[in-house]
Amino acid sequence: MKTILVESIALPKHSPLTQSMPDSDFEEAYRRAFVSNSEITASALVKEILARPPTGLPSLIKIKNLIFQPFGFLPINAESFNWLERDRDTVLLQFNDRHFSSHFSLSIFRKEQELVFGNRVHTKPSKTCRTHTK
Repeated sequence: MKTILVESIALPKHSPLTQSMPDSDFEEAYRRAFVSNSEITASALVKEILARPPTGLPSLIKIKNLIFQPFGFLPINAESFNWLERDRDTVLLQFNDRHFSSHFSLSIFRKEQELVFGNRVHTKPSKTCRTHTK
Protein backbone atom coordinates (compact mmCIF):
# COMPACT_ATOMS: atom_id res chain seq x y z
CA MET A 1 0.00 0.00 0.00
CA LYS A 2 1.33 3.41 -0.98
CA THR A 3 1.61 5.98 1.81
CA ILE A 4 0.29 9.44 1.02
CA LEU A 5 1.87 12.18 3.10
CA VAL A 6 -0.50 14.96 4.13
CA GLU A 7 0.95 17.87 6.05
CA SER A 8 -0.96 20.27 8.30
CA ILE A 9 0.00 23.85 7.41
CA ALA A 10 -1.04 27.39 8.23
CA LEU A 11 -3.72 28.68 5.90
CA PRO A 12 -1.84 30.40 3.06
CA LYS A 13 -2.33 34.17 2.93
CA HIS A 14 -3.31 33.90 -0.75
CA SER A 15 -6.02 31.31 0.00
CA PRO A 16 -9.43 32.16 -1.48
CA LEU A 17 -10.80 31.61 2.03
CA THR A 18 -9.17 34.83 3.25
CA GLN A 19 -11.41 36.69 0.78
CA SER A 20 -14.61 34.65 1.10
CA MET A 21 -14.50 34.56 4.92
CA PRO A 22 -12.10 37.23 6.25
CA ASP A 23 -13.10 36.57 9.88
CA SER A 24 -13.31 33.04 11.28
CA ASP A 25 -13.50 31.21 14.58
CA PHE A 26 -11.62 28.17 13.29
CA GLU A 27 -9.37 27.42 10.34
CA GLU A 28 -7.23 24.59 9.09
CA ALA A 29 -5.23 23.76 5.99
CA TYR A 30 -3.48 20.70 4.62
CA ARG A 31 -0.98 20.18 1.83
CA ARG A 32 0.04 17.10 -0.13
CA ALA A 33 2.13 16.37 -3.17
CA PHE A 34 0.20 16.21 -6.43
CA VAL A 35 1.87 15.09 -9.61
CA SER A 36 -0.41 14.70 -12.56
CA ASN A 37 0.19 14.77 -16.28
CA SER A 38 -3.51 15.35 -16.83
CA GLU A 39 -5.18 18.72 -17.02
CA ILE A 40 -7.70 17.86 -14.30
CA THR A 41 -9.50 20.87 -12.82
CA ALA A 42 -9.97 21.49 -9.11
CA SER A 43 -13.73 21.12 -9.56
CA ALA A 44 -13.35 17.73 -11.27
CA LEU A 45 -10.96 16.61 -8.53
CA VAL A 46 -13.44 17.51 -5.78
CA LYS A 47 -16.20 15.62 -7.61
CA GLU A 48 -13.90 12.60 -7.92
CA ILE A 49 -13.09 12.73 -4.19
CA LEU A 50 -16.79 12.99 -3.29
CA ALA A 51 -17.59 10.04 -5.56
CA ARG A 52 -15.04 7.87 -3.72
CA PRO A 53 -14.84 9.18 -0.14
CA PRO A 54 -12.35 7.73 2.36
CA THR A 55 -13.47 4.54 4.09
CA GLY A 56 -15.71 5.29 7.05
CA LEU A 57 -16.47 8.91 6.13
CA PRO A 58 -20.06 8.26 4.92
CA SER A 59 -20.81 6.43 8.19
CA LEU A 60 -19.38 9.27 10.27
CA ILE A 61 -21.47 11.82 8.37
CA LYS A 62 -24.64 9.75 8.94
CA ILE A 63 -23.88 9.56 12.67
CA LYS A 64 -23.19 13.32 12.80
CA ASN A 65 -26.49 14.03 11.05
CA LEU A 66 -28.44 11.74 13.41
CA ILE A 67 -26.92 13.40 16.49
CA PHE A 68 -27.15 17.04 15.43
CA GLN A 69 -30.38 17.25 13.40
CA PRO A 70 -32.61 17.23 16.52
CA PHE A 71 -30.80 20.42 17.59
CA GLY A 72 -31.65 22.20 14.35
CA PHE A 73 -28.45 21.57 12.38
CA LEU A 74 -28.90 20.89 8.68
CA PRO A 75 -27.83 17.50 7.36
CA ILE A 76 -24.57 17.53 5.43
CA ASN A 77 -24.17 15.82 2.07
CA ALA A 78 -22.58 16.64 -1.28
CA GLU A 79 -25.67 18.61 -2.36
CA SER A 80 -25.49 20.83 0.76
CA PHE A 81 -22.67 22.96 -0.62
CA ASN A 82 -22.71 26.01 -2.87
CA TRP A 83 -19.98 25.54 -5.47
CA LEU A 84 -17.99 28.56 -6.61
CA GLU A 85 -15.32 27.63 -9.13
CA ARG A 86 -12.80 30.45 -9.07
CA ASP A 87 -10.66 29.16 -11.93
CA ARG A 88 -9.52 25.78 -13.24
CA ASP A 89 -7.12 25.30 -10.32
CA THR A 90 -9.28 26.53 -7.42
CA VAL A 91 -12.74 25.62 -6.20
CA LEU A 92 -14.54 27.12 -3.23
CA LEU A 93 -17.40 25.34 -1.44
CA GLN A 94 -19.71 27.06 1.04
CA PHE A 95 -22.06 25.53 3.60
CA ASN A 96 -24.37 27.75 5.61
CA ASP A 97 -26.43 26.71 8.59
CA ARG A 98 -28.20 28.88 11.13
CA HIS A 99 -25.50 27.91 13.65
CA PHE A 100 -22.38 28.34 11.52
CA SER A 101 -20.92 29.00 8.08
CA SER A 102 -18.14 26.86 6.71
CA HIS A 103 -16.07 27.55 3.61
CA PHE A 104 -13.76 24.98 2.02
CA SER A 105 -11.24 25.42 -0.76
CA LEU A 106 -9.17 23.07 -2.86
CA SER A 107 -6.34 24.57 -4.88
CA ILE A 108 -3.98 22.88 -7.32
CA PHE A 109 -0.53 24.45 -7.48
CA ARG A 110 0.87 22.92 -10.63
CA LYS A 111 4.30 24.58 -10.52
CA GLU A 112 4.83 23.47 -6.90
CA GLN A 113 3.15 20.09 -7.65
CA GLU A 114 0.90 20.19 -4.61
CA LEU A 115 -2.72 20.37 -3.49
CA VAL A 116 -3.85 22.62 -0.67
CA PHE A 117 -7.16 22.01 1.13
CA GLY A 118 -8.41 24.69 3.49
CA ASN A 119 -11.41 25.19 5.76
CA ARG A 120 -12.69 28.20 7.69
CA VAL A 121 -15.66 28.20 10.07
CA HIS A 122 -17.52 31.15 11.54
CA THR A 123 -20.03 30.44 14.30
CA LYS A 124 -23.21 32.46 14.52
CA PRO A 125 -24.43 33.78 17.87
CA SER A 126 -27.29 31.83 19.37
CA LYS A 127 -30.13 33.52 21.24
CA THR A 128 -30.19 30.63 23.70
CA CYS A 129 -26.43 30.30 24.24
CA ARG A 130 -25.18 32.80 26.82
CA THR A 131 -21.55 31.69 26.67
CA HIS A 132 -20.99 32.95 23.12
CA THR A 133 -18.74 36.00 23.38
CA LYS A 134 -18.80 37.39 19.83
